[in-house]
Amino acid sequence: MRHLVTTVSLASGPSPHLLNCPESHPAALDAPHLVEVLRRFRLLYCPAPGELRLSHQAVVEQWQRANTWYAEDREHHAELAQLQIEAERWAQNTAEFRTGLLEKRSLYIDKIENLWASRREDSEFLPVEYMRACLVAFFDPEGCPGSEVTLQGKGRLGDALWIGDAGLVAAFMARIDSLPNAQQLQLINYENPESNSTPLFSAAAFGDGNVVRWLLQLGAKADHVRQDGQTPLHLAAFTDNIETAKELFIAWSHTGTGPGTWAPMVTACLEGHEAFVRLLLEAQAEPNLATDDGWTALMAAAQNGHEAVVRLLLQAQAEPNLATDDGWTALIVAVYDGHEAVVRLLLQAQAEPNLATAGGWTALIVDAYDGHEAVVRLLLQAQAEPNLATDDGWTALMAAAQNGHEAVVRLLLQAQAELNLAAADGWTALMAAAQNGHEAVVRLLLQALADPNQATADGWTALILAAENGHEAVVRLLLQAQADPNLADAEGWTALILAAGNGHEAVVRLLLQAQAEPNLADAEGWTALMFALSYGHAE
Repeated sequence: MRHLVTTVSLASGPSPHLLNCPESHPAALDAPHLVEVLRRFRLLYCPAPGELRLSHQAVVEQWQRANTWYAEDREHHAELAQLQIEAERWAQNTAEFRTGLLEKRSLYIDKIENLWASRREDSEFLPVEYMRACLVAFFDPEGCPGSEVTLQGKGRLGDALWIGDAGLVAAFMARIDSLPNAQQLQLINYENPESNSTPLFSAAAFGDGNVVRWLLQLGAKADHVRQDGQTPLHLAAFTDNIETAKELFIAWSHTGTGPGTWAPMVTACLEGHEAFVRLLLEAQAEPNLATDDGWTALMAAAQNGHEAVVRLLLQAQAEPNLATDDGWTALIVAVYDGHEAVVRLLLQAQAEPNLATAGGWTALIVDAYDGHEAVVRLLLQAQAEPNLATDDGWTALMAAAQNGHEAVVRLLLQAQAELNLAAADGWTALMAAAQNGHEAVVRLLLQALADPNQATADGWTALILAAENGHEAVVRLLLQAQADPNLADAEGWTALILAAGNGHEAVVRLLLQAQAEPNLADAEGWTALMFALSYGHAE
């Protein structure tokens, strides 16, 4: 029984086989019968298709998994056991309300809350009833008036909502309902010392409409702004909690925002929460509300390609040509990630295709760089100007050529993009394509009569750039287009010198066949041969 049983595929079908057992051995010859007997008595199990193991192995493997889980969770169980011991000891002294004991008890409650929140997904392994009773028992705002510990206790309602246990929340709600109104107001509007959050923030993010309604009915402040400038409505917008949002709207119709923060409208649009945005618009929310740096709800929706939300905003008269402080419009934001449907909607709403960012990047340049052919076509159909340039002089054609976007280059050439425009550093579209070895783009540009001998202020030509990087096919195309192989840059480096120095044998051969002069030297007198030998390219 020491042999591991498996199955092998034969012409007659799958057959049992004993591993580590000679085929002539009687046990191997009797394997089919042996397997049948073992299966009948449930002494085999199948951990994977085609594999059979003795059942004692299953027990061992299951025990190993269980032991691993136990080892990983041992610290958790030890902590709970220690908390239980401490709780029983503290329970004997709580009637005295000594400050030291209460402070210890506060730390104990903190441990329970943190443990519960961190193990929310597998709370069946926790003593939930015991933990709930501890938290409710500590929530005693009348226990020690004016003490720091009691002030901490006031914040437990928000903690309960954060934990998200329905029974715990219900117990806290019942406890608060039994208090005088003045105490209720203190508890439901208690501000966390670190963030200034109130329980309404936790309810908006993790609770439900019933809890939010209960808090508002007791006098919770719907317009409270915490330290980061957000309100409960911001959290409802982020989580797409429509029921919560409706309750907040009933209590507070203002949908604005504090300094340096995003309005709930912008947050909902960024997340693509269509129903939430519709609710805001029906409540007369301002569609053109912007953050302090100029971002609008329309930009937020356009950025992430939320077509339905963009349509809602445009129908509500959102302005498509508003720009951020650095010049980004909703259209530029949309083309950045190639959101074709959103771009179409914005253009239909009269978005201006030739507006540019602070650096001079138009929607067409941005999209040509990224290579979204369909979006480029839409922009050109909307009269986007193909020859506008960035502050550095880069055009859409240069951007597309640099990244090898053949289809986009073809569209731009058909739209009369200027072939030989040079950027501030003298680079042309042909140079950008040649440097990166984009053969198809180089061919397109040469067919459109791009000048192969145009040079930068430092004397770099498309041929020199292609030769330096060893792009054999591009070098061949440029030579066929009458590129001069003997032009040199400001340092005297020719295409041959750079190809030889970098060991590009095939390129060197092409250049020599095109009558490149092997004895030309750079400004320091170095020839192609010297560079080749210096860098170890003797071949």
